[in-house]
Amino acid sequence: MSATTDIKKVLIVGAGLAGLSAAISLAKLGKEVTVIEQSDHLAYGASITIVNRGPDALQELGVLDEVVEQGFAGWNKSLYDDIFDDAGSRRPISPMPIREDDGLPSYILIYRPYLADILSRKATELGATIRLGVAVTSVVEHGDGVTVTLSADETVEADLVIGADGWRSALREQVFPGRITSTYSGNMSMRWVKRNPPPGADGFYITDQSGVVVIHNLGSDMVYIATGTDMENRHIEQDEAVELFREVLGRFSAPYVRALRDTITDDDEIVVRPYVYHNMPAPWHLGRILVIGDAAHTMSAHIASGGVMALEDGIVLGQELAIEEDLGTALLRFARRRAQRTFVAVDACRQMLDLQVNYQAHPRDVGRVREHAFRELLTAY
Repeated sequence: MSATTDIKKVLIVGAGLAGLSAAISLAKLGKEVTVIEQSDHLAYGASITIVNRGPDALQELGVLDEVVEQGFAGWNKSLYDDIFDDAGSRRPISPMPIREDDGLPSYILIYRPYLADILSRKATELGATIRLGVAVTSVVEHGDGVTVTLSADETVEADLVIGADGWRSALREQVFPGRITSTYSGNMSMRWVKRNPPPGADGFYITDQSGVVVIHNLGSDMVYIATGTDMENRHIEQDEAVELFREVLGRFSAPYVRALRDTITDDDEIVVRPYVYHNMPAPWHLGRILVIGDAAHTMSAHIASGGVMALEDGIVLGQELAIEEDLGTALLRFARRRAQRTFVAVDACRQMLDLQVNYQAHPRDVGRVREHAFRELLTAY
């Protein structure tokens, strides 16, 4: 049982990586955990990359072996060892820092729905309840608890409410109106998963101006292909997304990029998201309402750490609730531990996007920012 013994019922809003990590961590402490998710399915997206201390987080959550089995893992090497130019020739690179040889993978790549399924099953095994297709309409904190109104006029009581509902968090905006503003980077990301792909060299294909196509093996006869384009921030329908994706991949003459481009069909689903960033200063709570994950910090994929930061949030929250009797003190300690670390990740992405979008910088200059961030994020969370 947690030292914070007055916290018995926990409601988590959002069943993404942060929400499910928190559900597992708090269920381990004996809390009565309910996770609600507005969507009627657990995960939408393409791939999740686990680097730096991400494998430690998965191990602490008790799911590392299953994630490795269902994904693609690398040991004693960097995810960034394979860098090519836009024609497919290898680029000389400076070695990236990696974890010491301690038996854990250096990185893992996994299809996002697979990871969501693994985490949700672990949370359920530990006693958490996950409800899909349920939204929050209001939260009212009243000192000794929180009254939450859900869709269909259902009302529930909780001792702690955790908002893990993404970078556009409705809960954050209700509790902390105007506290932070997400900044659009000027670059729109596009992601795709190809099943039964043609053979080719996985890695990062990068132009001299840091335009990039990322191709990663996800295991199970799948590859993940990601790129981006500088443009205004607006909604993009799927037919336009497919054409944009083809157009960007067409800027590369590398045979593998061209081979993948040739397999795109008009019916393929391209996940399109604006690259935005924000990082909320501590505290991340007001009374008994807390925000974590992308609700508190969001970033681009330039250091492949958004998912890792979310997983770490849930674990560190459990650690602080386990050792601190006073809830307010525990939540403040939690945010202070996390906000500085997430700043490193968010600011690295901001710098890299600025160099890429506004200065068309050479990959070596962008890579120096990534290298510095990795050295920081390899330290314990």
